[in-house]
Amino acid sequence: MNVEVKQKWLTALSSGKYEQVNGRLRDKTGFCCLGVLCDLYAEEHPDAEGWGKTSSTGYTQFIDENGDFDDLALPTGVRKWAGLTDDDPNIKGIVRRKGNTITESRATTLARANDSGYTFHEIAQIIRREL
Repeated sequence: MNVEVKQKWLTALSSGKYEQVNGRLRDKTGFCCLGVLCDLYAEEHPDAEGWGKTSSTGYTQFIDENGDFDDLALPTGVRKWAGLTDDDPNIKGIVRRKGNTITESRATTLARANDSGYTFHEIAQIIRREL
């Protein structure tokens, strides 16, 4: 992963600026961890369309400068800018917890970690360690 982009992403996830949601890159109330990366991309790429119109269901697609778009995973332009090989990066070592009991430990993706209840702070730790 691009070191500069990684640091910006880690800073953004820890900033408190973004409300965390799951199931989509962005909705009317906030962003998933991948949506935060898309938002950072938009700040540096004025030719990108960025966040498209929000539908009545509250889902917003992100559109890069090449017209590639998605509402669940990283569009091609964002992925390449960040130096990632996957539109939803695989990660290992995720441990799902229920109280103090480990219920599951397996490889997964960042979006699944986000949607499984991991906070942006915990996701930032995973990104720092694994990407």
